[in-house]
Amino acid sequence: NSMAFDVMVPLKEALEKEGKAAEQAEIDKMNSHIESTLQEQFNTKSMQDRIDKAAELATAGKAKKARARKSVRRATKGKHRK
Repeated sequence: NSMAFDVMVPLKEALEKEGKAAEQAEIDKMNSHIESTLQEQFNTKSMQDRIDKAAELATAGKAKKARARKSVRRATKGKHRK
């Protein structure tokens, strides 16, 4: 009986190790698929257009704020607050 136990424990451990390796391989495969899908989506023209538009809007917003600050400085130049 002890001999059967001695054989079963390593067999159980080998099967668990094999199962974990298979699980990890499946996880790696899914991660790779997700990564490639995201990369494909990122490389589409519509995504690039969205990125370009967002960059333009951000730049325009910064320029507008800078002009507003400059305008406020000009309007308050030489005036002292109390």
